[in-house]
Amino acid sequence: MTWKIQFTETRPNTSVNFYVASDEIKNHIKTTYLDTGKMLSRNSVFSSDNLQRIRTLIFSNKESWEEFDNDDVISGTDKSSRLSHNTSNNIVNEDNFIGEE
Repeated sequence: MTWKIQFTETRPNTSVNFYVASDEIKNHIKTTYLDTGKMLSRNSVFSSDNLQRIRTLIFSNKESWEEFDNDDVISGTDKSSRLSHNTSNNIVNEDNFIGEE
């Protein structure tokens, strides 16, 4: 079974930018997870008013998700930067779903 993670980020207005990972982080995700088949897809959808970004990550299995979730580059550097950006800009993060799909 695949493993799905979905969360919503809500910003106060459209002049506030959502967090964007660095090219280094994006490359790490691509080479470590997407290219190896551990992550099957990663996408974002915006609400009609552009205040919400719904992000969905699909992993090949729970173990691949756990590896991603415990990856120092993802959990340390990227997560810290994202949380700092979101807090500083009043962006609220809400987990929608974590589990088997």
